Amino acid sequence: MAMIKCPECGREISDRAASCPNCGVPIASGKKVKIKMPKTAQMAQGWIGLLSSKKAVVYDSNGDILWSRDHGHTASFEIDNATKISIDLGKWGKVNDEMVFPGKNYVLLKDYGVHMVANFKLSEVDIIDAD
Repeated sequence: MAMIKCPECGREISDRAASCPNCGVPIASGKKVKIKMPKTAQMAQGWIGLLSSKKAVVYDSNGDILWSRDHGHTASFEIDNATKISIDLGKWGKVNDEMVFPGKNYVLLKDYGVHMVANFKLSEVDIIDAD
């Protein structure tokens, strides 16, 4: 356990505290990772887009699911350390073995691939627009 200063009152508190015991201000955990997922239309167009999966799933290196939801949403999950992830965007899009860090925001950028499969790369950003 490390001690940090409360951003509101300046008192030293545990880095694991959900809020400051002195003034009550919530303490950000700093462990949350956010990744803006592409919309289905950004991956495959026309009838191919209609046939592709609409699900996005983020896995850790052990194959455990960290987050799962439809395309176009922002993945949000907590990690303690730098973590290698893979993202399955359905049949037409995949991101393999990318490293993410606690407290960082990312967006998936389209990197045109071979044939009709869309390749994406992870790029760190400061702010993510709301869903």
